[in-house]
Amino acid sequence: MTVFLLITKEEAKLAPLLEKHGPENVHRLDTGQWLVRVKGSPTAKTFWSDLDQGTEATPVGFAIAVGDYYGFAARYVWDFMATGLKSDQ
Repeated sequence: MTVFLLITKEEAKLAPLLEKHGPENVHRLDTGQWLVRVKGSPTAKTFWSDLDQGTEATPVGFAIAVGDYYGFAARYVWDFMATGLKSDQ
């Protein structure tokens, strides 16, 4: 499983595109910022390109694959990250 950090200023366009990943795999950090767990090991480019599936609806923004993390945040953020980086579910 891969965890991506997504950032955009076009939240209204991106939020509906994330629904296909299921609520258990999408965590909104703040306005325009999400953590998303995805099965397998797609690249950030592949993940972002697959969001709109050719509809040109993808908002301006970017995805970063998370390989390591550290900092101070609420416990549920760390649990979300740890679960996503352990293995494919």
